[in-house]
Amino acid sequence: MSEIDRKLMQKRTLSYLGDRKQEGAFALSEEIDSCFEELEKEAHFLGCYEVYALDFDKEGFPEIPDAGVRLRSEDLKNLFASCERVCVLATTLGVSYDRYIRRIMNGNMSHGVVLDAAASAYLEGRTDAFEEELGLGERTFRFAPGYGDLDLSLNIPLLKAIRADKKLGITHTSGGLFLPQKSMLGLIGLNGETAHADLGQKTPTCLTCARREACRQKKSGSASCCFPEQTPGRV
Repeated sequence: MSEIDRKLMQKRTLSYLGDRKQEGAFALSEEIDSCFEELEKEAHFLGCYEVYALDFDKEGFPEIPDAGVRLRSEDLKNLFASCERVCVLATTLGVSYDRYIRRIMNGNMSHGVVLDAAASAYLEGRTDAFEEELGLGERTFRFAPGYGDLDLSLNIPLLKAIRADKKLGITHTSGGLFLPQKSMLGLIGLNGETAHADLGQKTPTCLTCARREACRQKKSGSASCCFPEQTPGRV
């Protein structure tokens, strides 16, 4: 597994804690580092994926015929417009993390809050590395159910299609939330030129975000965006 960028993980952790301006970077840096050490010991990252042919209905919405999934999303309609295939990818930190965070929360809630934010950043970083190692070539960024206008319930048929329950032990609630808690699923468009040239970049920025025109951060006047690696304030 490729190494993750610790500095980027620090920034993402602070963002998950709601510190978009990174004002707590100095005060929390040592604790966040210790959280990553804990996660290396207590979490067990696993990932799996499948690549499917992509089709489009009469309205231009993408479909995955072999998985029996229709993606009624204007965001994906635009993002995948020039794609021929789609990679469905799922990752998790496993049930061991869920057990561990419960113990920490019961004993030290303040540390547990930081640890849980760090776990989200850690999962994202490990997933980035896993995706990079797949050698998918030119691709869109990952787009997850529950993001933008893509319904969260699509997690259910997509998890079933790639057999994430058997491979990773991921199950779901009736609404599409994941069990174990720290699990994620993403759709990545492959092949052809992307619908917009800026959406083919590997590193997410405000320009690559399909929801950039409806961004709550931009509307609220936040000094930084949802992607901590981007220069604050630049959109």
